Amino acid sequence: MILIEEELERVNLLNEKVGSEFLTSQKYRVHREWWILGSFVKLLKECNVEFPIYAVPTNPPDPDFMTYDNHQREYKPIEIAEVLTPDRKRTQEYEESENSVIPVLREIGEVENPWSTFKNILNKKYLKYYQQNCWLVIYHNMWYGEITSLGFWHKTILANVKYWRESKIVNVEKSPYENIFVINSDGKSLVRIYPSLNVMVTEK
Repeated sequence: MILIEEELERVNLLNEKVGSEFLTSQKYRVHREWWILGSFVKLLKECNVEFPIYAVPTNPPDPDFMTYDNHQREYKPIEIAEVLTPDRKRTQEYEESENSVIPVLREIGEVENPWSTFKNILNKKYLKYYQQNCWLVIYHNMWYGEITSLGFWHKTILANVKYWRESKIVNVEKSPYENIFVINSDGKSLVRIYPSLNVMVTEK
């Protein structure tokens, strides 16, 4: 078993060392998943709610991690998902990163139809069935400026999800997860979008 807090420290140091390659290279994919999990757990701790202490990565078709409590008893299986803007393709970024000495940079600006990938990820993840107590953690890897220049990230997320639920664009009744959480691009803000809609940690 691996201490989640210690693993977060390790991947943070790795991120500082390799720079933008951490975000774009295939060889750091597993490390990024640890960073997402660690950032999520750190936010749960900030909320003064229960959170896992240990984790073990798993292999498909299981969720990405099995987590454990302080007594090393099974806590929750956790599936990780990443939401990118529609113009970004992970496989293409991986190829460009591997074939280029210069880090791949992208312009940050408002993009067209930025919510399509978020809705697609939700509907796609709804097709997977894990244990009933499984949690889904969505890493919303989009800068706020790519979405809008108005308001706050957490309010924008909840407003959109509320509209999708009410209009049946995303049928939450089909959710196979016990909880669905979303963290923002820098891993410092957290909302829950299922079963309830609520802000857990606002932007700093």
